[in-house]
Amino acid sequence: MSARRLSRLKFGFWGVTDLVHLQIEWHQSRLSDIRA
Repeated sequence: MSARRLSRLKFGFWGVTDLVHLQIEWHQSRLSDIRA
C-alpha cells in the first residue's frame, strides 16, 4: 500500500469522524433549543 493511499484513507476517516461530531453537536443544540 502506498503512502499516498494510506494518507487518503486516514483523511477520509477523519473527515467522516468530523461529520459525525458535527451531527452530534447539531442534534444537541436542537435538543437544547426544544427544551428551552
